[in-house]
Amino acid sequence: MIELLKLMLVFHSYDFPDKNTRKCIIELRENVSGFYKGFVYCTGLEAGREMYRLIRFLVSREISPKVPVTLKCGCTEYVQAYPEYSPADAQGNFVMEYNEDWQQFEDLVDNQRRPVPESRIIKTHDQDSWTLEDARVMYGWLCYAAMIGDSSYLNISGHPLPATANVSRSEPFAASEDD
Repeated sequence: MIELLKLMLVFHSYDFPDKNTRKCIIELRENVSGFYKGFVYCTGLEAGREMYRLIRFLVSREISPKVPVTLKCGCTEYVQAYPEYSPADAQGNFVMEYNEDWQQFEDLVDNQRRPVPESRIIKTHDQDSWTLEDARVMYGWLCYAAMIGDSSYLNISGHPLPATANVSRSEPFAASEDD
């Protein structure tokens, strides 16, 4: 829990070179490992490799070198459907060879994507201050931590909180050696 809040602070305070979209989440999807995650979205593999190096440096310096950082090409659901489309190794290399025929499908999706109207964009990482929405989300994270048995949230809240309603995880929470 503490690491997720620290990551949110890193994401909020650091100006990424390409103004990359980034977010921190609690993991609620079934059959997906982990409890807390942060994502930074890049425009391509080389940009992803550069961002991986930067995030690995920032996480090691600001949070802990033990916090895992991975480079992925595609979403979790895609990797579940195509397991050979795995995360990259530490050098940013992927096991699966890219099939050049796929480019036509990627172009089709990219070209047909409709822009999101400015009024529907929720800006969180490009503000000088925290918002009420940020506070609401962080409170939800603390309640989620209570639900999964991650007592580190007590270091922030100072008292027990109600568990997140109507949410469950089949994977048990286990604190790391540093907790």
